[in-house]
Amino acid sequence: QNNYSITASADPAAGGTVSGGGNYVYGQSCILTATPNAGYAFVNWTKGSSVVSSEASYTFTVTEAGSYVAHFSQNNYSITASADPAAGGTVSGGGNFTYGQSCTLTATPNTGYAFVNWTLGGEVVSSSPTYTFTVTASGAYVAHFSQNSYTITASADPAAGGTVSGAGNYTHGQSCTLTATPNTGYAFVNWTKGSSVVSNSPTYSFTVSEAGSYVAHFNQNSYTITASADPAAGGTVSGAGTYNHGQSCTLIATPNTDYAFVNWTKDGVEVSTNASYTFTVTASGAYVAHFTLTSSTITQSTHFVNGWTWWSAYIEEDGGSCLTQLENGLGASGQVIKNQSASHTHIGNGWYGGFTSLDNAQTYRVKTNAAVDVDITGPAVATASHPVTLKPNWTWIGYPCTSSMSVATALAGITPTVGDVLKSQTSSTVYMGSMWAGALNTITPGMGLMYYSKKSTNMTLVYPTGAKGEETKPNLTAENNNWQPNTASYPDNMTVLAVVEMDGEELAPELVPEPVEGPAQETGKTYELAAFANGECRGSVQLLYIEPLNRYMAILTVAGDTETELRFGLYDMTTGEEYFNTSETLTYQTNAIIGSPDAPLVVRFRGNTGLNDLDRLVQVYPNPVDKGQTFNIGMTDMETGEAQVEIINALGVVVETRRATSLQAPNVPGVYTLRITVEGQGICYRKLIVR
Repeated sequence: QNNYSITASADPAAGGTVSGGGNYVYGQSCILTATPNAGYAFVNWTKGSSVVSSEASYTFTVTEAGSYVAHFSQNNYSITASADPAAGGTVSGGGNFTYGQSCTLTATPNTGYAFVNWTLGGEVVSSSPTYTFTVTASGAYVAHFSQNSYTITASADPAAGGTVSGAGNYTHGQSCTLTATPNTGYAFVNWTKGSSVVSNSPTYSFTVSEAGSYVAHFNQNSYTITASADPAAGGTVSGAGTYNHGQSCTLIATPNTDYAFVNWTKDGVEVSTNASYTFTVTASGAYVAHFTLTSSTITQSTHFVNGWTWWSAYIEEDGGSCLTQLENGLGASGQVIKNQSASHTHIGNGWYGGFTSLDNAQTYRVKTNAAVDVDITGPAVATASHPVTLKPNWTWIGYPCTSSMSVATALAGITPTVGDVLKSQTSSTVYMGSMWAGALNTITPGMGLMYYSKKSTNMTLVYPTGAKGEETKPNLTAENNNWQPNTASYPDNMTVLAVVEMDGEELAPELVPEPVEGPAQETGKTYELAAFANGECRGSVQLLYIEPLNRYMAILTVAGDTETELRFGLYDMTTGEEYFNTSETLTYQTNAIIGSPDAPLVVRFRGNTGLNDLDRLVQVYPNPVDKGQTFNIGMTDMETGEAQVEIINALGVVVETRRATSLQAPNVPGVYTLRITVEGQGICYRKLIVR
């Protein structure tokens, strides 16, 4: 019987093992078995080029010798990688791998996240973001990330300055709001991180991207404490200054000779009757130490400027002693002492004139050729013994009181008429029906005054003995104005009640910012109206809001002595613009009152300043001028030739046109308009009054 050789082999050899080969007789059954190695899979059995079986165990009947090959294929595995959460980061390294191949998975956290671990089927396989392993099977690997958590701290500097809130632990990208609340007496400054300022708002919101220590800075409030004496001659005060919140302040009032301390007041309210007053500062404040006379003998000290000073005496006149002391004190500097009806003149070494004593109820105008300080000593005036008679029209009145009073308090003993005027050398106030309004708010000892009464009969004024504790409002002087008149150069003045229009629209409450607080009469601190004569400022005042009229008005006091043309200027205190481009003019007249509460003078300006210099510098004189007489066009400080002058009558008809600076007035009296054209300068307008 035939014997056949059956052989079996593996392809590839590493793919697996085979069994069942050997010598077989004809007709015998042979079983070949293919066993794949790890990482391989059985494919089929072939004999020659023919596939004889796809089964790993192949059984056949031997009829001939044969070589059989078991074919194996290497396994291919899928490796996937993902991020948890997806926003936590990115992963790489996944793909298809053969058995035993090396795989490296890499996890890269996004900003604000940190890598945690790799897992396979929920089991942690690595805590390293880079994970290398030998592939032996398919697998879904997950890179786990955690969102970063940061600690935000907040503190106050100084600790007593305030409290802070909002600190804590925040995850990346979360919003954090820090809030700084100042304690009483402190103010928030800013938030800082390290050395950098991150916010100037007490509430600071930001997106957290890192840990941080934030500091809220506070400043202790600082307050101004002022102290003054009433009357100023009554004593001295100390202790005023700048204090931090909660600091102790001691104000000390020291009475002068012949005076005694009465009390301390703040805003008219008594706060202490002790001359040494100690309190804890919690706000700014103006404190007044009030003094009263303890002796009948006092001293009135006066600084007389070079020029004219309006003055009155609060030393009781006794046999002409006040006048004698005044004359001696003025010395060689004195020139004239005049009252409403007479003059007293210094000639050589003596004084000559129409009076031999002073009247405490009267005002005097004193002229000196140099500044001089004069002291007059004597008993204080008993105001009840010196009633003041207010006649119709103007009365020169003194103020024989030793303490300051508001105008309303000082004049409480009379019944004024709407339009009555009280004026000093520099300022005026007008009775508006329910209040006095103007730059003159307070009457001070020794002040010289004039009262205009619209009544046809006399009124009697008796000044009150004093208003201790009354907080008086300061007078609005021109000291800090854009234009400052030299009132001492002139003995007289006039009063103008005016409203201002700009481009045809009155400067009204809605156009001028309302005052933040205060009494009904308050300056808008936005516009200043001034009067000029030949380029010299004769008076300047800020517009005031008059509540009874609901208007902004200029109550302007204009200094002078002789008739002269007045021009107006307007200063915008907000922008710094000066306006002279108005055709409104006035003729100065001593003691004139131009305008009234219900019919004020309207001063019209244009909204551009292009003709400022021309409007301000061109003058017409004399004005008024007699009919047929010569008048001149003066161009102060201007280098220019002749001007073209058109004389326009009240009907708007040009009655004459000439190119000259000296012209003849029309022969018909009336008010004319001059249209003056200056080559290279522009056009301006003037009024000409022909008598």
